[in-house]
Amino acid sequence: MARTDTDPITIVIADDHRSFGEAMQIALDREQDLDVIQVVSDGDLAVTTTLEEEPDVVLMDLRMPGTDASRRRAGSGQRAAAPRSSS
Repeated sequence: MARTDTDPITIVIADDHRSFGEAMQIALDREQDLDVIQVVSDGDLAVTTTLEEEPDVVLMDLRMPGTDASRRRAGSGQRAAAPRSSS
């Protein structure tokens, strides 16, 4: 289904620190034009959710235990933004 200008921007948050992901969801859900559709806490689930839900934006911790989710995401053939350091 094509996104229109009036549709909210859909977001998946992936972070192994569950409380951080939930805090991000609370903050982002306050914005009328943003819709956090899921918060996940591991790389495999992040990739699966992203491929199934097709969100507009994925906020992902690239240093999660387990699967190298960023590499799998980039290898899926979908566009991935360059990671930014928080230093």
